[in-house]
Amino acid sequence: MITDDIQAGESETLELKRSLPGENRNILKTIVAFANGEGGRVVIGVDDKTHAIVGIPDDDRARLQDSISDMISARCEPQIFPKYTWVPTGEQSLLVISIAAGMMAPYYLREKGPYGGTYIRVGATTRKAENDHVRSMLLKSCNRTYDAVMENGAAPATDDEVQKLCRDIMSYAGERIPRAVTVRDLVNWSLLKAVGGALLPSVAFVLLTRGSGYFERIQCALFKGTDRVHFIDRKEFSGPVYEQLEEAQHFLLRHLNVRAHIEGLRREDVCEIPPTALRELLVNALIHRDYLEHGCIQVSVFDDRVEISSPGGLYDGLTEEEMMNGSSRLRNPVLADVFHRMGIVEKWGTGIHRVAEACRCAGLPAPAYQVTRNNVTAVVMREQQKQAPEVAAPDKRLSEREKTVLDLLEKHPGMLQKEIVDATGISRSAVSRILSRLSHLGLIPNASETD
Repeated sequence: MITDDIQAGESETLELKRSLPGENRNILKTIVAFANGEGGRVVIGVDDKTHAIVGIPDDDRARLQDSISDMISARCEPQIFPKYTWVPTGEQSLLVISIAAGMMAPYYLREKGPYGGTYIRVGATTRKAENDHVRSMLLKSCNRTYDAVMENGAAPATDDEVQKLCRDIMSYAGERIPRAVTVRDLVNWSLLKAVGGALLPSVAFVLLTRGSGYFERIQCALFKGTDRVHFIDRKEFSGPVYEQLEEAQHFLLRHLNVRAHIEGLRREDVCEIPPTALRELLVNALIHRDYLEHGCIQVSVFDDRVEISSPGGLYDGLTEEEMMNGSSRLRNPVLADVFHRMGIVEKWGTGIHRVAEACRCAGLPAPAYQVTRNNVTAVVMREQQKQAPEVAAPDKRLSEREKTVLDLLEKHPGMLQKEIVDATGISRSAVSRILSRLSHLGLIPNASETD
């Protein structure tokens, strides 16, 4: 019932008004925001602070509804068609204005235009949409995607960029592409457009060759404990997105535990989280993220879990339930197509299930997913340690060389073994033994990190 919703208070789909505001633009902003989102209702006749029902006198009903209809018709673009419902409350009534989710977003205030008058709903508040958000809605209304747009103001593609991308696509693809990749292929795949003798790059081409700006990076961090307080190691990776993928996966494998699995005479090193699952989640983050959002992909390693967070909520109305069932709607189809040709992406819409199965086979629970309007985060639990690490007792004093290496790692977390050798002059074999003992004593993370 509407009264129950009123008592629960304002939300992403409910706005309460005591009366028609003197500044009518405020109610129009909310109506526009509902049309740009999942729809919603404006209830007039309720105190928005106390939720007390004050109602609307019957003799004001016709005037109020006509006034709102005239405002919406005159000042909102494209046209919005609300539904009006009068709900009796004793001697007076409430006016419920229901706005359906629009099919022609962005909706905006006509006098301000799309970049000045587009509003969205964030929680229980109405906010002006950022220009990048408006641009994304405009592209969607034209059935276009951002990665296919010719990058505004970007320099033409150079021959070196084109040739490197062609070589790298072939290197990844192997037998998938039995011939040389050419400039014509890149044009046919919507990566380039020939204009006046120059090759203009699409956003996808820039992502695959230059990595574009600051927000198109992957940020990786290793934290001490289970929260984001103390960094142990952190790196940022830029450049071509497929190279960022390799760097981020390498970072994860360096900072996760590896155990030896021996079968017969064969020894195999096994990562606590299957690398195939980690790679699939990183690939999903790259091809499904919203590159118009001002945020980086973030990879966080905690003592008990790994989180991979991608800017941008689910695309084109996809629900979390549909995502978990294997449905997929591509926000960046040009980029995804190239990844598929390279063999980085194998099959559409099966990644969620493949990751869950890989984790199950490793004795881990399926990843959990945290979905918001502006972010999707995959959370993978780490393998629980069967034994607590041995604590260094007073009689197990460190040697001078062990102290030297430990001091070095505390100042420079994540140093490679060869860098420790160069910095200390200790032989590689001795450094390896020292790292193994420090790890065994619980003074540093798993020794494989510095290999």
